[in-house]
Amino acid sequence: MKVYLDGAGALHAMGKGEDMVISFLEETPMVVKEVGESIIGEIIFSIMKMSSQTSASVIVLMIASLPNVARRMSDFDLMKGYLRLLERMIALAPRGMRPMLNNIDLLTSKLTLGGLRRWVLYGAETFNRDFKAQIAYFELSSAESLQIIEQERRGTLFIDNQRKLQFYLRAFYNRDFFLRPTSGDYETKKGLKPYIEYGVMHIPDAYDDYHHASGKIVSGIDCYRAVCSHAAAHIMETESAFKGDTLNPLQVACVSLVEDLRVELNTIKKFPGMKKLWIALHPEDSDLKGLKMRIPGLGGDVMAKLGASPVSLPGGQIYENLVSGAIDATEWVGPWNDEIMKFHEAAKYYYYPGMHEPGSALAAGCNKSWLSSLSSSDQLMIEAAAAMENDVMMAEYNAKNGAALSRLLNEQGVVLKEFNDDVYDSFGEASEEVYAEVQQHSDLANRIHASFVKSRADVGGWMNLGDAAFSRQRNRVLGV
Repeated sequence: MKVYLDGAGALHAMGKGEDMVISFLEETPMVVKEVGESIIGEIIFSIMKMSSQTSASVIVLMIASLPNVARRMSDFDLMKGYLRLLERMIALAPRGMRPMLNNIDLLTSKLTLGGLRRWVLYGAETFNRDFKAQIAYFELSSAESLQIIEQERRGTLFIDNQRKLQFYLRAFYNRDFFLRPTSGDYETKKGLKPYIEYGVMHIPDAYDDYHHASGKIVSGIDCYRAVCSHAAAHIMETESAFKGDTLNPLQVACVSLVEDLRVELNTIKKFPGMKKLWIALHPEDSDLKGLKMRIPGLGGDVMAKLGASPVSLPGGQIYENLVSGAIDATEWVGPWNDEIMKFHEAAKYYYYPGMHEPGSALAAGCNKSWLSSLSSSDQLMIEAAAAMENDVMMAEYNAKNGAALSRLLNEQGVVLKEFNDDVYDSFGEASEEVYAEVQQHSDLANRIHASFVKSRADVGGWMNLGDAAFSRQRNRVLGV
């Protein structure tokens, strides 16, 4: 009670009239019910900040709208973000505030906070000096306003399905789960990745339908069911919190992946229908059809066999083509180099394992007659320098890729996804077709291929016994 009275006293001291104080006392408890008592200070701060830029009647209208907005947002961080948006709008387009608030229920029923922000900023910036057009935009009477709303409208909103999802989970586990929408935004893609914190499942505030290239559609509500059931599986199958303080970022990422597999397998044993729900969101090989991907060489030939449209671009042009939409995807070197190139700003999904890498080992080429003209010692020096550079390069990548991957996943909102067996089988079949075509080019190509296949068998056989078997047993013993 003291918090409410102190807030009312602060508003009364502003000298803006009784209506604002009365509205605050009447409406704020309903906001607190939805998002918590901490919001009171944020409301007071916003009112004080906006009071010098607009009339008391607009402030009263803003306060009156807060309970319905809070019910739509259902989260403290989202509500706080909404208040910050109002403060920004009052500075950019004060004449648009009243007409927008008159339509705020409709707007929040169609748009996420990110969508609302982009709609607001577009109108404020586009009609900054045209006050008549500005008012028309924010009162939803202009075609451009409605067009932007449709552009930003999300398919399935969390708030409309929260109770359904809670009942859905309760039917499986006979217990309640706490669900909250993430406070992320579609400008930065932050918040799109679900997470669990102190037993609370934080879920994206909206999901669009997921469209496979084959025409198959996974509805937004099924996306929610898949995400919520996965999070619930983690809660139910985990006895104690994982502490990765002693592990490096790559080890943490590997542990997380294995843990995802563990909880899903255990859950599928209990509820076999979950497999169909989760597998529906895995990529299909048909998803590659029509994909414009920067991938050169034989890897591009493989992707072409699968219906993709390979594009050859210099490394320095990849970023701008991703951002512009000229290409849909790219292959590059690894997390360290991808991070430096800022690919994560335009491409938020990171698929593994790769099936192609044209620069998996460095090569130094030279004319044979020139090399033969050098002394034996000079030839050995060149050979040693080339071998050393290759070793240093591999060591550097191994040292830096893990930390870079961790930053991409945890700081940049990148989502790690694995190609399923069907997709990888398609990679293998297409690769064999490409190999067969390459062999026909010349006798040299045929002999190189034969040598490659033998080496792959010899090296791969040892790696299965050495690296792969060791990693499997080590991870088993360590519980990784």
